[in-house]
Amino acid sequence: MVRAMERKAQIVTVIGLCGLMAGCIPVPKKSVAHYGVEGRLTDASNGEPIAKARVSVAVDGREFSKTTNRSGEFKVAPEMHHFWTWLGGPMWMDATRSTVNIASDGYVSYHKTLVVRSESADVPVPPDQDQLKGNYIALGNVGMKKREQDGAANRSQPARAETNQASAAAGSGR
Repeated sequence: MVRAMERKAQIVTVIGLCGLMAGCIPVPKKSVAHYGVEGRLTDASNGEPIAKARVSVAVDGREFSKTTNRSGEFKVAPEMHHFWTWLGGPMWMDATRSTVNIASDGYVSYHKTLVVRSESADVPVPPDQDQLKGNYIALGNVGMKKREQDGAANRSQPARAETNQASAAAGSGR
């Protein structure tokens, strides 16, 4: 019985050494399928937090119903992809971009697509990399504009949150 156990231990050791030499050691890994999002909603007209409000937050098409706290803050957890690979084996890359939509009753919806990781060697530093904090995209203060009485946004203003006006202005050169 002892001899059989020693033999099994020897076989496991040989397999382990062969695997190590060939780079075939299984290793658990994880990557970001969808980033988490955190931010603070404020009223764009006065800067006050939008406190205790129900908001719909969509991250890459996945919707979450959240309630802001007293400071107007909300948080959506990231979604991770767990997998096994081997040393030197294939890896799944973290998501490179994320689209965030935020809607709250009485306010114009916020929409922004962020590029947080390089998509190619041509773009060594993505434009929104500084907003990535671990597996979360930190939106900071998101100024939400109130809807007009009839529900339409003021046509002379971009129908976007105040923090997103630069990208709205960039696309309006028609």
